[in-house]
Amino acid sequence: MSEKRDELEKSDVLHRDLTNDLPPEVLATEIVHEVENNKFSPWTPSMFQLYAVLFVAYCCGCLNGYDGSLMSGLNGMKSYQRTFDMKSDGSATGIVFMIYNVGSIAAAPTVPFTTDRFGRRAGMFTGALIIIIGTCVQATAKAMPQFMGGRFLLGFGVSYCCIAAPTYVSELAHPRWRGTLTGLYNCMWPVGAIIAGWATYGSAYIKGNNGWRVPVWIQLVTSGVVAIFAFFLPESPRWLIANDKHDEAAAILAKYHGEGSVDHPIVQL
Repeated sequence: MSEKRDELEKSDVLHRDLTNDLPPEVLATEIVHEVENNKFSPWTPSMFQLYAVLFVAYCCGCLNGYDGSLMSGLNGMKSYQRTFDMKSDGSATGIVFMIYNVGSIAAAPTVPFTTDRFGRRAGMFTGALIIIIGTCVQATAKAMPQFMGGRFLLGFGVSYCCIAAPTYVSELAHPRWRGTLTGLYNCMWPVGAIIAGWATYGSAYIKGNNGWRVPVWIQLVTSGVVAIFAFFLPESPRWLIANDKHDEAAAILAKYHGEGSVDHPIVQL
């Protein structure tokens, strides 16, 4: 009981401090002190909800690694070479690899507008949707121009995902474990690359000329997860505050960081 009373008193003191006319730097110091002296557990129900939310964003890192590594495996598949009359080396192969990066560069000027104007969720959804379209174009290709068009769209969409998703993770992650949770996003790139390697390896044993299409279609898995769940996620609190939606931001922070209390020190911080 005494511990509970102490916690409530701390919360009340913090709440009173927030309503006083203290200089911002003094108030920030007080809040940081409160946060550092509170114990947080990574195993609470609210934290597991946060992990589930961040998992969708992590899928963007996985699809980035998968899409970025897939072509290396496809290039060595006999079914791919027969379909497009390609060799594993040569200038034509270089162009096929390059077009993905051209798409990424082409998207770069448009991504900040989307993520800043419509939110991080919109950025992830837009990228995933473009990747889904690009996958369908690429997987159904019977001629190299169509295949390259799909590659361009993949690169275009990945730019949205790999900018919006890590921003979203860093802005929503719990401050106590922000470095760890953001670092996990970066770990998803090699996960996607490893999956791409095994997918192309296994598909190489499929007889006929369509074995290469299987690993291409697999790109729909992570992009589909992001597209389906993006707008079920909470928006980034940082974006909400920047767009003068303070109440919504406070509610999200309270749910995922403050165990349901808007007066929790970590929420006030």
